[in-house]
Amino acid sequence: MSYFKALRKFSIYRVFLLLLTVLLTQTAYAATSTLHVTLANGITGETVPNLRIDAYERLADGSKQWRAKSTTDSQGAAAFELEGLGAGQVYLLRSKPYNGISAYSEDIDSGADFSFKVGTLQLTLVDYLSQATLTDTKVTLYKRLADGSDKWAGSARSDESGMIRFTPVGLENGETYSVRTSSYGAGNAYSPVVSSVSDLTLELGTLAVTVQDFFSQTALADAKVYLYRREADGSSKRMASGTTDAAGLVRFTPFGIEQG
Repeated sequence: MSYFKALRKFSIYRVFLLLLTVLLTQTAYAATSTLHVTLANGITGETVPNLRIDAYERLADGSKQWRAKSTTDSQGAAAFELEGLGAGQVYLLRSKPYNGISAYSEDIDSGADFSFKVGTLQLTLVDYLSQATLTDTKVTLYKRLADGSDKWAGSARSDESGMIRFTPVGLENGETYSVRTSSYGAGNAYSPVVSSVSDLTLELGTLAVTVQDFFSQTALADAKVYLYRREADGSSKRMASGTTDAAGLVRFTPFGIEQG
């Protein structure tokens, strides 16, 4: 008799587990939302085909956890099935469309359609004197914080056309950024502060200084030159320094010199 009781209890237990599994499966399915993504250049509006996009869940501590991947089709479209989207869970997207730089979306808390705009800050580096584009030049992106300080936000090197395309998070929603690069080994060159989708040209070497011997008029190589900025109160503030080349030339890029 005890054998049949035990068998009956085991059968009831199996039925309970089966019902629980079905219930959990249905619950998980019900909590899954479809996110339709269109990947497009933020300046030209052109879609970006055949590119991988990764979806991450934003955790409670602010970190991110990888959840899924998809590849855009010929129209720049991709789709994700994301659990809990629209029911409290938050996700963000990542891709690498330009210059090998990771582009992140803003946080996403609901399903349906999402336009993932990338390359929203486009920068072309140009030599001021020759107007030739500058390739393979490192540029660093900084985010301007509320206290006025700058926080590193990424870096990359210009491509064969002298161009870099960053995707600063929040640029379209009030966040501000700037970029910095080296100016021919004589200090740094800075862009203006950017607060919207922008296509900029940054000219380097806008101040060219040639050091010569007064009597012989021969160029002086390896001469140290210092750049100072005249302040409103008449004082001077040192901004950069450089060393002349074989032709006695050193080139600076003082911010705002074109505007006086």
